[in-house]
Amino acid sequence: MLRRWFVLCAVVTVFAWGCGGPSEEPKGDTEKAGKAGPAAKAQEVDVDEGYEELDVWIEAEPDEGPPPLRVHFTSEVESDEEGGGPFHYRWDFGDGSASSAPNPVHTYNEVGEYTVTLVANDDDGNNGSDEIDVWVEEEEE
Repeated sequence: MLRRWFVLCAVVTVFAWGCGGPSEEPKGDTEKAGKAGPAAKAQEVDVDEGYEELDVWIEAEPDEGPPPLRVHFTSEVESDEEGGGPFHYRWDFGDGSASSAPNPVHTYNEVGEYTVTLVANDDDGNNGSDEIDVWVEEEEE
């Protein structure tokens, strides 16, 4: 998995972090600081070493019906690493409610379409996500 980090380059009295820009000679008896602009400059750095995408699947049963709709969510998380886990879960039920359980139950009381998202991660910083839609609709007569 590719992660993007933003590194802020700054000038220290003796050292410069090569951000580019016009060279500036510090005043006094210090050494030349090197190239740096008058203001710090953000630099995008790609870091993909050591992280992987976790495979995440979620299901909802039932995924549609009238309110109050009690939905049982199940999750499966897989890692390419041996042993994989332990996994941490962050559910967003799309209605302002959340859970950290691996297989939560949630009740929807209002009619609407809800996008449910699960983000799972492990202690090594690997993560993955999945989402599913739940429809809560008035019963047809």
